[in-house]
This record gives sequence, structure tokens and C-alpha cells, in this order.
Amino acid sequence: MQTICAIATSLQEAAIGIVRLSGDKSLEIASAIFKGKELNKNPRKLLYGHAYDEEKLLDEVMCVYFPAPHTYTREPMVEFHTHGGSQALTRVLEALLKKGAILARPGEFTERAFLNGRIDLTQAEAIMDMIGSKSERAFSVSLSHLQGDTRESILRMREKLLEVLARIALAIDYPEEDEEDISYGAIDEAIELLLKEHEKLLRNSKQGKLLEDGLKVAIFGKPNVGKSSLLNKLARRNRAIVTDIPGTTRDTIEEKVLIKGLPVILIDTAGVRETDDVVELLGVERSRQAVLDADVILFVFDSQDELTQEELEP
Repeated sequence: MQTICAIATSLQEAAIGIVRLSGDKSLEIASAIFKGKELNKNPRKLLYGHAYDEEKLLDEVMCVYFPAPHTYTREPMVEFHTHGGSQALTRVLEALLKKGAILARPGEFTERAFLNGRIDLTQAEAIMDMIGSKSERAFSVSLSHLQGDTRESILRMREKLLEVLARIALAIDYPEEDEEDISYGAIDEAIELLLKEHEKLLRNSKQGKLLEDGLKVAIFGKPNVGKSSLLNKLARRNRAIVTDIPGTTRDTIEEKVLIKGLPVILIDTAGVRETDDVVELLGVERSRQAVLDADVILFVFDSQDELTQEELEP
């Protein structure tokens, strides 16, 4: 495979930025622009030097060479630690591209780690989830997946299933053996345990999805019962307009908040009532759809009023 390179850090203003190479020609390409101690003679050591494009000085850098196979991709890798910000990073990146590297596709470093057996698919997904984590809990769950807990669960299930299949095959093909015959009850018990493990895995997957995407909470009710006020209170800012005029909210309003480590998407909806106003009617329809799509419905009502059929059947 060709040697790839990419900027591994943000292009925002920062003290340090990193450009990363991976592939068989990483050392050759990096050495072509790095002026300092020889990288191949000092593996895994951060070396001080300068990056050049021919005679043009690009930046004062630190550079480190990682020999295969003990790298993230299991290929030879090199990292340039430049000054932060877009200019230094793009100058070094362009020089590497001129020397024969190609620009990495999004996620290609992790893709190569998977293809080379460094990680499995569950760990590759965990890396993506860690990068996109919006809360401490979501990051912790992703980190546990990266350590292989999902893989271990699947492997245990596979081993148990293979054991059951082996015992069935033994009883069928070699009935004269002294091995204890496997009964239908034993098979049922083993399969039942496997199904429970499978269901537990699915539940954990759904919980992980909520931590990743957020819990959708629709704030639903009639006009002027305090839905927008509740949204503003939970969001701790004036996100929605609040007046004493019924029907102020004509569309759904979303606000993301963090509640005890769980990302929550609060959805303020238009008050549900009979109306001839075309715009308000569209808002009511959107409110009903938001309720159908929500994970939780936060029903707001005035304790002095009786509940209507419209409120009970959104």
C-alpha cells in the first residue's frame, strides 16, 4: 500500500500540531524533508530539527520514527511535531506530498490498523465513538470497548456455542464413545444462556447509542402551560421566546444539555390545540411528530385544568 500522510491535530491555533505518516516509505519520505539527527538510527526518540522543502525552511520541528510492527497501523510511521496553527502544518504536509506520500482518506489510519490486525471492528468503532464523545460517561464506555470488552463477550459466546456443537457432533458420529450423552435439556439450557448473553449485548448497544446520540426528550402540552419556560430553565439560558400569548412557539426548538453525564436533546414543541391558523397547524403537526420520534415525553399541563383527549392521544 502507498504511504499516506495527514494532519492529525486541529488546524486551530495551538502550541503544537502533528503531521503523521504511515507506510513502507514513511522513513524515506520523512528523511527527505527533515534536517537533524538520522531518524533510522534513533527510533522512537523525539528528535529536534527543521523541516525543509528543498532549500526553503518550513518550520522548526520535532520528529519521531516508529518502526513496524509496533505502531498504530503496524506499518512504519513517522510523526512531525510542528508549531500549531494551519500554516506550519499545511507547509509540512505539502512537502511530504511532494516527496511521494498521498493524502490519507478520513479514518484511513484506523482502517489500516484494522486491515493489519492491530484492532478489530468493535475497537475501530470505539475509536470513532471516543473522538465524538460528548460526555464523560460516553467516553468511558467507548474506552472500555477499545480495551476489548465487546470482543471478549462475543468470543465467549462463540466458544460456548462451539462447545455445544462439538458435543452434539460427538454424540451423533461416535455414539460408542464413553462421553456422557448430551440431552435435549442440556442443549436448551446452553442455548438459553447464550440468548441471555446476546440480549445483554444488545441492551448495552442501545445504551451506548443513547450516550452517543443523546436522549431525545419532547416537551409536550397545550399552549401556555410553561413548556418554553421549562426548556429555558433546563438549558439555563433564554433559548425560547416566552410570552403570555398562546401559540408563541410555532416550530420545534432543540437544545442539547448534559444531565448527570448523559447528553439530552430537549425539544420544545408548539402547543397542541384546535386552530384555523395554517402556520400554527403546521407547528402542531411537527409537535406530534417530535413526540413520536422522542425517547421520552415530558408532558406539561396546568394542574387546574382537566386533561383533554388531544393531550392524551398526541
